Amino acid sequence: MQVLYRFRSEKRLSKIETERPSMPLWELKAEIASLRHLTLHDYHLVFYIENEKEPVTDNYATIYANSSVVIERVPNYMHVGYKEALEKTKKEEELKEENSRISVANPMSGKIPPAAYVCYRCGKKGHYIQNCPTNSNKQYDSQKIKKPTGIPKMFLVPAEEAGSSAVLLNEEGRLVKAQPQTKEFRKHFEKGRVRGKTPEALVCPKCKELLTDAVRLECKHVVCECCEGGKCPVCGKRSEGSKPDKKIRRRIEEFLETQKM
Repeated sequence: MQVLYRFRSEKRLSKIETERPSMPLWELKAEIASLRHLTLHDYHLVFYIENEKEPVTDNYATIYANSSVVIERVPNYMHVGYKEALEKTKKEEELKEENSRISVANPMSGKIPPAAYVCYRCGKKGHYIQNCPTNSNKQYDSQKIKKPTGIPKMFLVPAEEAGSSAVLLNEEGRLVKAQPQTKEFRKHFEKGRVRGKTPEALVCPKCKELLTDAVRLECKHVVCECCEGGKCPVCGKRSEGSKPDKKIRRRIEEFLETQKM
């Protein structure tokens, strides 16, 4: 019986005769070093089974008779961390295979969409939704960007960001939101409105009309919800937030009821 071997730079195979059906790797190394008069002080021998990419790293691994072995001479300074380098190479190859499988499973991968195409996951152009960079971001899973179907364009205003569930995406690929038409509503509302004088406490200091959905700012002043702009129209102080003023809203309802009588 015999074990065939060659160095990576050689074309012809050499052989080592053995009477056993197999031998450990360390013994094969010693036999080759003896036959080739090698001194393993400056380099290390790395063994591969023929047609296999990964080296045999276990010195007690079994090398069977009639096997073909390919040997590489690696300098000792390169051999330090050699296993780590092999692991890294292996991971890179696995990643390439995974990407190739994804490409086969996703026929849109690598394709450039038309200029008018808009990804309805992130609201941006330049890629199909199957290739959206946010597919692995769970924050976008709950976000729903819809078309403004049935909403007149005059009711739509630009939206700064897609953080609200009410955000829509127009045909131009821009984020918009529906803006209540408070002025039109007030015109319609004023037709059957009060004839007498409105109490001053129920008048918005900004629009000078009867309060609509009254809210109280942090400075304690009350304005319409649609008139709230981050700054109090009375004292000029900045307001980070507001709360519905239920007491004022009840007074307005009572006032309107008295006007109907």
